[in-house]
Amino acid sequence: MKRKTVIAIYMRLSQDDGNPDAESNSIVNQRHLLYSYIEKNFDGYELLEFQDDGYTGANFSRPGVSKLLEKVRNGGIDCIIVKDLSRFSRDYIETGFYLEKIFPFLGVRFISVNDGYDSFDRESGDKKLAVVLKNLVNEYVARDISAKTASGYAAKQERGEYDGGRAPYGYVFSDKRKTGFAADEKPAEIVRDIFAWTIQGDCAGRIVKRLTEKKINPPKAYQDTGAFYRQENENRYWNEPAVNAILGNMAYAGHMALCKGKGTGAGGRSYKSAESEWRIKEHTHEPIVPEDDFRLVQEILKARKERYKSRCAVDTGITRPENLLKGKVFCGDCLVPAARMGTNYERKTGTDRGRVRVYRYRCRTYREKGKAECSSKSISEKSLEKLVWQAVALCVKQREGRGEAASGFYSEFFRKIKRETEKEKAIEEDAVRRKKNEKMLLYREYKKGELSSADGLSDGGKNQYMEEKQKKENAIRLHEKRIGQLEEKAAFLERMEKERPGLCGSNFFHKNIIIHLRTHTC
Repeated sequence: MKRKTVIAIYMRLSQDDGNPDAESNSIVNQRHLLYSYIEKNFDGYELLEFQDDGYTGANFSRPGVSKLLEKVRNGGIDCIIVKDLSRFSRDYIETGFYLEKIFPFLGVRFISVNDGYDSFDRESGDKKLAVVLKNLVNEYVARDISAKTASGYAAKQERGEYDGGRAPYGYVFSDKRKTGFAADEKPAEIVRDIFAWTIQGDCAGRIVKRLTEKKINPPKAYQDTGAFYRQENENRYWNEPAVNAILGNMAYAGHMALCKGKGTGAGGRSYKSAESEWRIKEHTHEPIVPEDDFRLVQEILKARKERYKSRCAVDTGITRPENLLKGKVFCGDCLVPAARMGTNYERKTGTDRGRVRVYRYRCRTYREKGKAECSSKSISEKSLEKLVWQAVALCVKQREGRGEAASGFYSEFFRKIKRETEKEKAIEEDAVRRKKNEKMLLYREYKKGELSSADGLSDGGKNQYMEEKQKKENAIRLHEKRIGQLEEKAAFLERMEKERPGLCGSNFFHKNIIIHLRTHTC
């Protein structure tokens, strides 16, 4: 049976081409034009769509076109159709390279509808000169637009107007031109709390846990969804970089830092400017935190940074041990790769006294999201390496024919872990049953009070019931989530036990050492 022709249509809209709303009208129009062309000129085809909405055509650093070209390289596309050449690219050198070399070599047909160009049509060969000229014009247009856009940004910066994308968390734009800020009260209160907690002595990690426990959506999630609180199916959380970014942003003191990023022209990469090159416009909008508090926090952050450099920076006089277990240490509960934390330590006894660098592995989920997501656990790298070498020694014995002891070790290991997992699962299931019973009793008490009252319960009594009910339901969800994690862990252990006869094969040291942190520390 003849394979269907795989046709890929590619659509692009630059931010400079028009209104960059969700899916722009230009993308819709391009799609309509290309569908009409395909229906008139092709039969028996499979259609794929690729698009980049809001990306410049001056280079190929676009997610949609990258996926398209990857599919082409893998032989998954027979024909590419675009509205015109400027949609594919405005870089005439790269465009010519693809049209003249890459696509013909791979046997891929390229059609530009509005240009009347078809690489498989001999009659369109006369149009190649026109195609080359159009590519040159497209690149000139891209550079001209880039220069005009840059001059527009420069004029805005001179006036002290915001030149970024979204308003900082805690603010909304105060005008339609998106040049000034006004406080967005709910997230603004969170910003004030973050500064206040820092002044009180909380580190970024502790602040992350506070916000996670309160179920506050992180800045990006709030700006994307408009939801202040994290939804049940939402898996985006606060992290330390997000907290530190807020603490270091002078917008919260009412000032605007402009020229923070630079570009190298059309198609070039942008890069962050040094702070000395920033253009600071003071008192441009309403501050969320007082100027004195902002300056105090900057001093606190500076002092912390110096302490961290002294305590945790890699000292040139200290030998930094190689990370032998890189990518192989996981939390036994959430199955997330563990974080390797290093610190400098002054050892006063032993043969290797002096400054040394020591490491510990910690559960990354607990560190970043708090106890609602996983439990605290850690182990020193030295202790972990000792356990790994013991396991390796047992594998060597098994390879040498002395596998009885090793087999007994593995059997006992899996039995012990499975027993602990089953025991913890039973505890969690019992907790779910108890919470459900408590919820049922709570409802009965509520209905009993409602019937015994002539006028029914007051709003205060109902609100109290709803609040207690919500607490019970939240607890049930946490326990059920934990049960799901334990079931995943049990399934993983079962797979590992089945693979046990081959654990000491030739690939053992490359991919089969997976260490699980447990709830104890050492």
